[in-house]
Amino acid sequence: MYLACSERASRSKSLHDSTGLTIKNSYIPHNRQGVPVSGIFNSGHQILPYLKKLKELDPPYEMQLGGVQMSSVDVYDALCTSIANVYHDVMLTGFIDEKRHPMEHKLFHNPNKSVDGPCYAFLVHGLGPAVEGQGFELSSNSTIISSNIKISDNNINSIKCWTK
Repeated sequence: MYLACSERASRSKSLHDSTGLTIKNSYIPHNRQGVPVSGIFNSGHQILPYLKKLKELDPPYEMQLGGVQMSSVDVYDALCTSIANVYHDVMLTGFIDEKRHPMEHKLFHNPNKSVDGPCYAFLVHGLGPAVEGQGFELSSNSTIISSNIKISDNNINSIKCWTK
């Protein structure tokens, strides 16, 4: 379970806080197809460090989830177990076993088998996450923006994605 629950197990492939990046003559005929899990699976990995901090508080943080009061210890442990179940199912069979792990299937199954969310060939962003206004105000601090980025002569086609 350690590997599947590791806070390092999943990292974004976008480029943050880049300086002097040059991408030339890239041909990107297809993005990843046959993706067995939705993007929320990655979000589960990304939230683990925050849940771990809440779990380590004395007393552990309490929260309401779906109308049920839960401790951060229970939430963290349940998420680690779910991540491990999905990881093992996908590594063994290529999909989430709906019969053995119905909750994980409901949460993480990717019915379209393609990337869910925005489609892009390259994501270059400043320091911090490129989601929902989180992170830093880039326009006011030149030390945390990406700079000197060159992307040229790319033939990008056949990108497939879906959004909910």
